[in-house]
Amino acid sequence: MSIDVNPTLGAMHIGVSSAGFLFGLTTAQAVYYYTHYQRDPWYFKLLVGWTVFLDLFHQICIEHNGYMYEIVNWDNPLALLEAWWSLRAGVFTLGLITFTVQSFYVWRIWQLSKGYYFPAFVSLLALATFCTTMYWFKVVLGLKNLSEIVGVQYLQTTVNALAGGTDIVIALCMVWYLRHRRTGFEKTDGILGRLMVLCVNTGALTSITAIWVIISSSVWPQTQIYILFYYFLARFYSNSLLATLNIRNAIRRAGESNPSYELGYVSTGGLFQVAHPATTQSASGGGVVVQIERTVGRDDKRGGIGDDQESVNTTV
Repeated sequence: MSIDVNPTLGAMHIGVSSAGFLFGLTTAQAVYYYTHYQRDPWYFKLLVGWTVFLDLFHQICIEHNGYMYEIVNWDNPLALLEAWWSLRAGVFTLGLITFTVQSFYVWRIWQLSKGYYFPAFVSLLALATFCTTMYWFKVVLGLKNLSEIVGVQYLQTTVNALAGGTDIVIALCMVWYLRHRRTGFEKTDGILGRLMVLCVNTGALTSITAIWVIISSSVWPQTQIYILFYYFLARFYSNSLLATLNIRNAIRRAGESNPSYELGYVSTGGLFQVAHPATTQSASGGGVVVQIERTVGRDDKRGGIGDDQESVNTTV
């Protein structure tokens, strides 16, 4: 197997630099989270810390990988076939990041549905992705050099197809449950609409990136152009999780702009959980409660005056 040096090194350089920029966004989002959501449950804080740690280690791996290829062995094209420890460790770390973020989304689906069938199905997809990634990691550990990767390229394709497919299923489930929580109130439905857009965007971003890894590795097998998109995956996953947690303040402010909304922090509220009066659900995480009360005066047949009240609670 021969490798075209110029597009490979160019893609690698762009990938490492862009991933470093995205890691800066990860860090900024983490700082914002810890300073603005201090009353969140401890497990949310631990989740953010764990995600940032994995993202940092993954960035170290790809920086070392780029350093070995571009600096140490700049005059040795055959070094592009070397499988450095950082390349192997990066595969393992990306698998952990993907599984962590997808597990968080499974929890969100369970919070919305309060059922077990869809969350169980999605969790099986996430687990299958993780197990396949770990098997791919085991195969990469046994490679003497990257020329042997051609024979097992189908494994990398399978990993990315599973990851992208799982992200699409997660986004569809979230949109499905959010659509069925519409209340008929313009502001509440507007908030739910923004949440649906967020779900679609985060799912589409990681799915499209995984698809591009598959396409680029298949169309340009003599290069490592796919590594440009591969480096992006970890950053997109971690930033999507942090953006999901940090968007709650923006949603709170959107509700506060209307005086008919009563907003407050609830330390035990679930993320993206919507409760109707007849089906109030218990909460289990940090969130924002949007409470809408409508009072309508009426005359009954006996000449009395009564009030009809309608209440809708939305926790995001």
